[in-house]
Amino acid sequence: MSESIRIRHCRLRVVRRGGWSWGADPKQLAERITRRLPALLAKLLTEQLAGMPPDARISKLTLRIPARLGEFYSLPASGDSDAAGDLSANAVMQRLRAAFRASLLQSLPELEAGDARAAKAAKAAAPSIAQSPTPVLDLLLRWRREKVLSGVLAAATPQELALWADAVLVEIEGVARRSPERWHVMADAVARLLSLRTRAGERPKQIVASLVRTVEAVAQVFPEVSNTACANAAPQSDTSAARMANTLAELRALTCLIAARRNAPARRRESSPSRRNERISVDSVLPFVVLGVLARSGYLAALGSTLATIGSLDQADAFGASVVYKLSPPPRRGWDREGQTARLVAAMCAADTPVGNDRMESFLRGLSTVRGPLDASLWVRSRAARSRSGVLVDRFEDGTWSVTEIVTGLPLGWFASPAEILRLVALLPRQSWWLAPAAADEALIAPLRDARARVVTSRLPGAGPDWLTVTPGWWTHDETLRRHAARLAAVTDDALVDQREHWQEFIERRPLLIRRSAAGRAAEASITLAVTTALGHIATELFGARERATPRLALQRFADLGGSVQVEEGRLVVHPALGRRFMDLNEHGLLRDVAGVPWLPGRYIAFAGP
Repeated sequence: MSESIRIRHCRLRVVRRGGWSWGADPKQLAERITRRLPALLAKLLTEQLAGMPPDARISKLTLRIPARLGEFYSLPASGDSDAAGDLSANAVMQRLRAAFRASLLQSLPELEAGDARAAKAAKAAAPSIAQSPTPVLDLLLRWRREKVLSGVLAAATPQELALWADAVLVEIEGVARRSPERWHVMADAVARLLSLRTRAGERPKQIVASLVRTVEAVAQVFPEVSNTACANAAPQSDTSAARMANTLAELRALTCLIAARRNAPARRRESSPSRRNERISVDSVLPFVVLGVLARSGYLAALGSTLATIGSLDQADAFGASVVYKLSPPPRRGWDREGQTARLVAAMCAADTPVGNDRMESFLRGLSTVRGPLDASLWVRSRAARSRSGVLVDRFEDGTWSVTEIVTGLPLGWFASPAEILRLVALLPRQSWWLAPAAADEALIAPLRDARARVVTSRLPGAGPDWLTVTPGWWTHDETLRRHAARLAAVTDDALVDQREHWQEFIERRPLLIRRSAAGRAAEASITLAVTTALGHIATELFGARERATPRLALQRFADLGGSVQVEEGRLVVHPALGRRFMDLNEHGLLRDVAGVPWLPGRYIAFAGP
């Protein structure tokens, strides 16, 4: 039937209900609708009419499909909607399928018998929100495809590597159980990882290399990679088969120990039904916009996988609360949060009550133990990783080390020691490292030079003849850098001011814990890095062509953009206040639907007009 469908006449009419604009590019919108929507209609006809007799006729078919303006821009370029990863496109397809079914049943009652088939097709096209059984492997495979896997893992501490290796081995045991015929593809790599993981503190480089080889082996049995090598592999000898059996037995024994060590298995928190369909007024919708930026960059997926390594996925709602706390007014007297902040946290988590201090502390303690690769995933996507703009290092009075990109003023992190800063060097290979007076310490200068990094210091380490003057007050050991660094020296004062203002604005004035804990300090810096990175992206998109686009600028201009939030069965609907700021965010694609939020199982976040 799919090859004999003939459409004699098709009329398409788009009616706008409310609002005053067709978007930033009405011509592009018309082209997308007229070119892409018919292909989707043809695909749906093929699905719905499969198995019908060849002489079936439909005299007239009328469809009414409600859709938001932004959803039309996300329509896939071809009729293959299932290949589209955009949640908005899938949502439109679900409505199209429902409208098709209702209209076809009126014209062709015999389709009633095919309801089971149609329900199965609709289920297959539903947004992919459910948790994967292998979240850590999914993340590592994505980093492998992006060619950043080795660098991201190398940024982890030995203790973090041990936890990530354990999580990988637990998930591989599940893969081996589901696909025992493919175990030989992974057995050698897993055996090496098993032998090294107990000595992760002594051999971190070998652990990274073994993890990479293990992920490469696992890639051969995952659906997105060809399985030709598995299908054509030669039969295993008795000796090899025995060795694989021993490896599998050792792996299963290890997974039992890891499961017993964790306090509780990861579980998904369901939101309270009492909040459904209730429209909640909020003072700021900026946290939801920031969440969208983090989701589209892949950070939220990485966060869920990171929490899965320690079995703490059920605490992911604390991250949503953290985003709100970092973007809301500071607590009065350092401990008294405003009622509007608590209401916004509850709306963000689709819950009746906000995340408490004890739950937040538990979340931060857990995240502190595995945050290294998560932070590194932000570093490899930063502008500093793609340019030679230079990074500035400073040290605050409390001993915290701060690293910022000089030109944009975008923070790259806050660290407890020079050893932690050195994790960035391999991920930012082309950078010049500018050390402010408080950071011009031999404990940092010597390792940077050993790593062959280009150093510019504001305090001359010694009378050595290899230090050259860049500009009054700055010296370098690199002759090539000397000729180009004078331009950066002119903006280092602004970068120094930005560093301290970001530290005061986002960390000192907006703590995540009412009673600060040293154990959660590293995790708070990690979360603040994610929030400021998203704010920097918003500022660059909206203001970067006109002025210095820093995270503080985005916070100042959008922190008071109010609105309302409505919790529905399958989504969280955010209604920003109407105005110029709403239009700016919408025109720059910052109000697209947000899928895959770890603490909203079965839901996505949608933005709508007031």
